Amino acid sequence: MIRPTQSNPLIFQPLYLSQEEIQPVEKNDDPSLFSFLRKKFCIHCIASFICMALTSYNLGKKYREPRAGLRHLFPIVVILIAPLVVCFLHVAGVINLLATSDPEKIETFDISAINLGQLSAHFQLNSNITIAVSVPALVIFIAAVIIAIFLIVIYIMLCLQRRHFVTRVKIKESKCASLGIISFLPWCSHGQMGAYSAIKGKLSRTASIRSSFTV
Repeated sequence: MIRPTQSNPLIFQPLYLSQEEIQPVEKNDDPSLFSFLRKKFCIHCIASFICMALTSYNLGKKYREPRAGLRHLFPIVVILIAPLVVCFLHVAGVINLLATSDPEKIETFDISAINLGQLSAHFQLNSNITIAVSVPALVIFIAAVIIAIFLIVIYIMLCLQRRHFVTRVKIKESKCASLGIISFLPWCSHGQMGAYSAIKGKLSRTASIRSSFTV
């Protein structure tokens, strides 16, 4: 408690509170997995449906999750880039093999057409040679394995984020329930986490304002 003294008098200015901050908060006002009437719940639920990785990263920053960017953004970047890199390395290897085996070296290298449906591309090596390079099934299989591995990583990171949220806000939820929620209701999980962050942020701000009146 701060007491005014003659050398340090305390002068308090009037502080105006909004109507939401004056109203008492109910004890059973915590959002559930299906709190669709809450604005923050719907915002985070829709955002998770559009881009789950960015929503997970945003919620991870709010709940101070360690290495949120590495956990939630890096796997999706690998999923988007890895297949392109694998296919490019295969095509580059084929072109390099043709260039070293053909006595006429490559003079120009222009892509004249790309057929994504058949995973093939036509390359103009020089003025007289045009070849078509197809991506074999083995290369497609390798890219699919990389995608599958990092999809599993994303699922594990979502489960760990859910457990971090449960521990931080002290919700009674078992590990099996968390696995089921992430498996079938990941968007509702993000909506609940977003609604919780909004409520707890409002409560902490209201508590700090009310504590300033205690002298």
